[in-house]
Amino acid sequence: MLLAESERLQEQLRSSRQILLAQEDERKRISRELHDVIAQTLTASMSALHLEEGASVNIKVWTATSPARTARGKIREDHP
Repeated sequence: MLLAESERLQEQLRSSRQILLAQEDERKRISRELHDVIAQTLTASMSALHLEEGASVNIKVWTATSPARTARGKIREDHP
């Protein structure tokens, strides 16, 4: 009886470890994805600011923040 209980507990422990590893992998994947989206957004915003040199400040800000608004929407869609 003790042997069966011990084996059952060991199997639960293995299952718990597998779940924790899967969760950690998912956290890492999401972290990498968010990092990539943010880096692309910042790069696009900086490029937009340089392209709009002759425009008014409002147009510059709107143009430069457009990629950030798009990224925010994508993040909200992908990770509600």
